Amino acid sequence: MLSSMLQQLEKGVFGVISHAIGAVLRNGFVGLILGLVLGEASGAALDGNGFPPKIFVHVASIAFALALGFAFAMTTALVEGVKGLVGAARAIEGDARQAAGAGLRDVGQIVESVERRKP
Repeated sequence: MLSSMLQQLEKGVFGVISHAIGAVLRNGFVGLILGLVLGEASGAALDGNGFPPKIFVHVASIAFALALGFAFAMTTALVEGVKGLVGAARAIEGDARQAAGAGLRDVGQIVESVERRKP
């Protein structure tokens, strides 16, 4: 029984972590592509020589793409981390409620048995 519970916990934890890592990588890649396209387009529009733009525009658009991809990835990591913390807090709250409820029932039974023994 314990091994099945551990396997279920392991499967759930690995599922959540793999989802979070996948979301971070996906959004980081989207930010990278979006930054590269925006950097090249704005560089070509602002460069007075037309197309193709100078090498500086390419370097600047790559730097912008890396910064935007990193920003997308870190924002996603932060959101996924907060979701995980909220989920863990809810799970702990449920376990604490169950334990407190059982403890209060036990205390109630003890109090009743002590009151019955009073002369």
